[in-house]
Amino acid sequence: MSRLSEIAGGKVPQKDTCHFRPEGGCIVPEPVATVLILFMLSAPNLVFSGAFWFETLHLMKWATVFVPAGVLVAVAGARIAFIEDVRNSFVLDPFGAVWLFLVLFLVLQPLWAPVTSMPTFTREWFFFASLWGFYTVIYNGFDSRRLYLLLWLAALAGAVNVLFAELQIREMHHLFPFIYPTPGKYIGNTGQQNMFGLWVAIAMLGSSWLFMRVGTDEEGGEKKGAAVAANLLLFTVNAWGIWNSTSRSAVLSYALGLFVLSLLLVRSIHEDRPDGGELPDLGKTGQYLAHYRGDVQDAPRERGWAGALQVELPGGPEEDAGETSGDEVAVYLLGP
Repeated sequence: MSRLSEIAGGKVPQKDTCHFRPEGGCIVPEPVATVLILFMLSAPNLVFSGAFWFETLHLMKWATVFVPAGVLVAVAGARIAFIEDVRNSFVLDPFGAVWLFLVLFLVLQPLWAPVTSMPTFTREWFFFASLWGFYTVIYNGFDSRRLYLLLWLAALAGAVNVLFAELQIREMHHLFPFIYPTPGKYIGNTGQQNMFGLWVAIAMLGSSWLFMRVGTDEEGGEKKGAAVAANLLLFTVNAWGIWNSTSRSAVLSYALGLFVLSLLLVRSIHEDRPDGGELPDLGKTGQYLAHYRGDVQDAPRERGWAGALQVELPGGPEEDAGETSGDEVAVYLLGP
């Protein structure tokens, strides 16, 4: 068994079990969780309510988020209640427990703190509660191999919104009923210029992670080249959008996010090098980034990250004893 397989747990998931929870049932079946999570994290900024609704922008966005989140939490709760394997393997970590306490505390808060706007209070409570449910489901076994697909969808949604904004600024949005009618404003279907810029910045950061993951080595052939080209195209469109949004906070957010992501990457490579080598100097950072490859593997819960990447380090040591290759190590992007 390779080092990566040992780190992952070395067990083949059985039917109806999570990829990262071989010891128990999956809190939500992976196909259901994948579809719902990918939809709620990529679609909302592409839709709006329209003129037939009292609130023309946000109602449909809330529905696009809350309906899938409600289904996700309902399925998770039903499986915890009625399936013993799921119930026995369910974990509520300390952070989730504190979060749940705050959600329940907010229900009682109107007893001594007058609520000035009940619709706003209700909406914000559902947001806070659904976010807790989403976090709990993710913590209990969402297959992080789907992360790359989420980032692709986010980048695609961002690029589509940039095209919407370009049509808005040229007052050509009326040609398409699915573009928010705000002539002369560079906001896409988001509702605000800074919001548009920050969301596109997040999409660009995901594309940057995809660049690091795919790498620039020679393996993969035309398939890898097509993936890099498509990612570069989406990144370029989103970069054009963030520049034209004139949102300085968005540009700063992306720059800071890329800096932190790079530091985490270098830190992870340093921590998991089998030879315990020194932290690579900044001149070699690009070389390390260029050698990412492999699919996301299983990772233990105690590391605090549900996915590990197989990384080929340039100039790695000789192979260790047994079947473990010296240049294959597990990298945890978020660390312990």
